[in-house]
Amino acid sequence: TIAYQHYGMGVNLKFIQNINNHLLRNIKIDLTFLNTVNLSNMKKRLRLRKKLNRYDKFNSKFYEKVQNGFIKILKKNPKKYIKINNKRRIFWEKFFDVENIQSFLNQNKTLTKKFNSLLRSMKNNTGEVYLVGAGPGERDLLTIRALHLMQKCDVCIYDNLVSDEVIELVRRDADMIFAGKKRDQHTFSQEKINDLLVKYAKKGKKVLRLKGGDPFIFGRGGEEIESLMSHKINFQVVPGISAANGVAAYAGIPLTHRDYAQSCLFLTGHFKDGKIDFDWPKLITEKQTLVIYMGLLSLPDFIKELVEHGQNKTMPVAVIQSGTTSAQKVIVGNIGSIKSKVVRSKIKSPALVIIGEVVKLRDQLNWFKYSTLLLLEL
Repeated sequence: TIAYQHYGMGVNLKFIQNINNHLLRNIKIDLTFLNTVNLSNMKKRLRLRKKLNRYDKFNSKFYEKVQNGFIKILKKNPKKYIKINNKRRIFWEKFFDVENIQSFLNQNKTLTKKFNSLLRSMKNNTGEVYLVGAGPGERDLLTIRALHLMQKCDVCIYDNLVSDEVIELVRRDADMIFAGKKRDQHTFSQEKINDLLVKYAKKGKKVLRLKGGDPFIFGRGGEEIESLMSHKINFQVVPGISAANGVAAYAGIPLTHRDYAQSCLFLTGHFKDGKIDFDWPKLITEKQTLVIYMGLLSLPDFIKELVEHGQNKTMPVAVIQSGTTSAQKVIVGNIGSIKSKVVRSKIKSPALVIIGEVVKLRDQLNWFKYSTLLLLEL
């Protein structure tokens, strides 16, 4: 509020609407709404009022301290030191970061030092890159850190597997660059993406590299970091809920279970040279789950190789399309039947393949339906 009043620093209301309620505890609460709330039990009403009064007292002390402490610092007008408007916005976003606020509440001197340090650092025109995992699709599965950085970026380079619902939460005025990849259909080569990250960071931009799932699980995050480090570009990595974890959970299939699986292997259906090559005998192990990322098109080859190396044709298999989203579709069969079932069901990418005895548990543990998602959002 102070930053807005003094320097016109804007706030994205979309971010405020979607962030968890416990992060909004410092927002002033208007208790007059209690007059219109229909609570059947008067004791409940009184308990609610008492709880909200505690929030109100906290807010009063918080804002009093802010006014007494921050105003002194804000009088050091950054306009004298930072002439470019965009860099001033970046300065204030860094300054009002959660960690700085916490430092202020503990000790004013710490914040003053941080203020001066930030002013000095703005002379360096190099930006920063955020490698952020967007999770398996459902926007509520984003981490708070991911959402925070999505709201800070100047440029967003995003992949094909990032859902539209997640893209909607990126800063409104950020430049959006689609760099999606499908099998044999690449908008940009990996080398081109690496160059874009370096190019915009060197222009002083905050670059969001938004990836489906987790950036370090078949997300080429390691390759991109190597490029950034070679150019001495600052970066952060934010893990995401991986497709294997999120999609399996929403399909009602635990990847491990004491009775069915003591190990789990993550495999990719896309290889750099286009050829699928595994140590197949090691994949055929008792009480082990196989999870195949991007495995829909290569599923016939997987099945063929597994059967040739001794896999039982009755081994359960599940193929999940668009897991965790309203378009989720789950097909269950076995090694012998899954190919024909996938063809008849017209399953499309993105799809995850799970092979193992744990697939049997879906009949008992299938909890997610789109109606459940609607109820959670309401």
